[in-house]
Amino acid sequence: MEKLKEMIESYKPYNEQEARDKEQMLWYIEQFGEKALVRQCLSGHFTTSVFIFNKDHTKVLMCYHLIDRSWSWLGGHADGIADLKSVALREVQEEASIKNYYLINNENVAGLTSIPIGGHIKNGKYVSSHVHLDVAFVGEADEREELITKPDENNGLKWIEIQKLQVEVKDVWKMENTYRKIIEQFK
Repeated sequence: MEKLKEMIESYKPYNEQEARDKEQMLWYIEQFGEKALVRQCLSGHFTTSVFIFNKDHTKVLMCYHLIDRSWSWLGGHADGIADLKSVALREVQEEASIKNYYLINNENVAGLTSIPIGGHIKNGKYVSSHVHLDVAFVGEADEREELITKPDENNGLKWIEIQKLQVEVKDVWKMENTYRKIIEQFK
């Protein structure tokens, strides 16, 4: 947990939103320790995401997220693992089955965002509203590689041109507060 705390402490926020979200993440670590890494931390818990560009940064790989009902980046819950970079890499493999990808930006954190999650049904059970304390990474992949949809993870995968992303992504909050800032930094 100490390594995660150091990673977040050393991250230089891109904007005011990230500065406040960084404070919130460090507060969760102080208050809950390793419990903040599991879904049983009902008010919020750590997740990780990967925003994957094609080689020339004109497209991004997105999955159709079942709960959000929108095209979304790849990622998932920490599920007790403090090494969020390894979780991010695993999630890309699980959700898209691609093998030829890597993290860019020296594998450093690319963004911090506290993402509000509304109450929803998952696996037949109600999940109360909470926050995902998301630590994001940026990657690159070969857009010619075969994408394999995993029905238990998502309803589809596709490369979306950056200019069309705002039309394709129905989750306006996530588009404005996560994707846009990463595109501005890495395009």
